[in-house]
Amino acid sequence: MAHTFVTFSVEQIFKGSLSTRDPKVVLRFEGGESDVPDPCEVGPGGEPLYTSFLTVSGVPLFDVNDRDFLFVKGNTPTPCLLYNWAGGRFRILDDPNEPTSINMIYNEYGQQVRLISGALGGEPNGFILGDVQQIPDVLSNTIGHVELLKVYDDGEGEEDPNDVNDVPVLPGEHATESDFGAFIARVVLDECGTGVPPGDCGIEFVSPDPNLPFYGIELTDDEPNDVEEPEPVFTRPWLDDLDPNHLAVILEQERVEKGLFELTDSNPVLPETPCEFQILYDGPLIGDVSGPEGKPDCHVDFFDAAAVFGVWLECNDPDDPACFN
Repeated sequence: MAHTFVTFSVEQIFKGSLSTRDPKVVLRFEGGESDVPDPCEVGPGGEPLYTSFLTVSGVPLFDVNDRDFLFVKGNTPTPCLLYNWAGGRFRILDDPNEPTSINMIYNEYGQQVRLISGALGGEPNGFILGDVQQIPDVLSNTIGHVELLKVYDDGEGEEDPNDVNDVPVLPGEHATESDFGAFIARVVLDECGTGVPPGDCGIEFVSPDPNLPFYGIELTDDEPNDVEEPEPVFTRPWLDDLDPNHLAVILEQERVEKGLFELTDSNPVLPETPCEFQILYDGPLIGDVSGPEGKPDCHVDFFDAAAVFGVWLECNDPDDPACFN
């Protein structure tokens, strides 16, 4: 399985920390250039060319000198170490159609990120995505010796259609790098609290080592599983306080109950409280139909009267004895 390791120079950490003082982080992504040379293509000097590569839907592609806001998970064996995969990358790009629009924020697909102003013109408390912009840095990536050109359908980046129940929102201006950074800082402040350093709120990220070999789980042919599951151990300390004869009766009842449930492919329900033991041993208490947790509690009190009264209110014929069964 092709993998790509991407090294980033970290300019600012909003939440969490790095495991080293080196302001660099390595992220591993599934997909990339194949390590098998193309049998039909060679370079100018006869060197092998690697023209086959793997792309994974939802995993972003990176080029040298890209700048991004990244929402990173821990170093896990998942195909993408970003939250929401490509949705965890916000690109910092210049708008080729507007020379004065520099360091603007786009998502992975080239949609503008527009901040939503808070109440009464307050600071932004969210964002929406605009239409897809045809930006060369978004539409092309270089993988090895190959330039990959991407095409997005017109409908892929369209704004969500308005619903009759939607609350109208007025998107602000297209977010700049400083706007989006300030927005993230406020979100982190709301979660972590004032004066909490980034490293004390969030995980410590440990970069994967590209030099370590990959390993996979060895797969074997399926074989019949003749090993029975061990009997579950139930912790019920009050068993030690019971009279031996009383305990023997309860355990025998449990054995019979377990056998009946096994015949119906169901799991045995064992008593867990002293009241359930009493019901199993002596039978249910007449009039005990409810309790604080909505089930018999070995007392006839207000809860039982309330349950009977509730059934009576819901019954079509209060004179019908079946209403109280």
